Amino acid sequence: ISSLSLPIWTKRNCRRRFVTKKTVLLLSGGGSTEHEVSLVSVKHIKDCLRQLDFVNVLSIEIDKSGSWVDEKGK
Repeated sequence: ISSLSLPIWTKRNCRRRFVTKKTVLLLSGGGSTEHEVSLVSVKHIKDCLRQLDFVNVLSIEIDKSGSWVDEKGK
């Protein structure tokens, strides 16, 4: 009888192999009076999400005039 070698599955291995990276889009700003509050809230959320190694985070800011600007200023 030969011995069978099975891989040892850890949470880290399973996550790396079976979880695809998710992309999260955060929208902030806008023309309301809560514009600045929205910007601060999204900054905190973005900081927390970026600590996760299985999430890509993109953010779009809507300025007070309604124009959309990405993180690169475009």
